Amino acid sequence: TPAQANIAEQLQAVNSADGFAYICGLGIAEEDIEEWFDASKSLFSLPDTAKQQLSRLVPEANTGYSFVGQERLNCNRGPDLKESFNIRRPCLGKNNFVGCPKLFQTAVPAMWAKLEVA
Repeated sequence: TPAQANIAEQLQAVNSADGFAYICGLGIAEEDIEEWFDASKSLFSLPDTAKQQLSRLVPEANTGYSFVGQERLNCNRGPDLKESFNIRRPCLGKNNFVGCPKLFQTAVPAMWAKLEVA
């Protein structure tokens, strides 16, 4: 729809300029958001030796762990100073959570289930 295209254009603009967007008003409970942030903290606070054992980012699927400096999303700049664990919708393929904290492993599918109906 035109409204969806407008939102997509706005997201493209903010992510291209700032690299971050916070979307609200989807009907997701604050408690769920807090749980998802806690799950992320449990993953990213692992020692580097544990993170080295995580599934590596697979560019073809865009899933897995990416260490600081591994990605360079803007070829006009240096490497991105962030780490990430890229996941995908379960219906598009399996995510590999081997080595991830249990909280992260359970929070991700719960997040997708809630986002699918939001």
